[in-house]
Amino acid sequence: MSSTANDVPEEAKTRLLTALNHSGALASTREVAIREADAACQALSNLPDSRAKRALFTVARATVHRES
Repeated sequence: MSSTANDVPEEAKTRLLTALNHSGALASTREVAIREADAACQALSNLPDSRAKRALFTVARATVHRES
């Protein structure tokens, strides 16, 4: 039986999120994700324009700029 985020008590989620924020882990992970997305977009910039290229740009940017 696998569990989901819905199975975890809200208090436990809050404590975990607080600990991650205080440790700097979330900020560090976000910085790495942004750098990797930037590198992916840079690599894509050498390809000819196409729907697929634009879609990949969109995915790279949306992934690191989403709120939740």
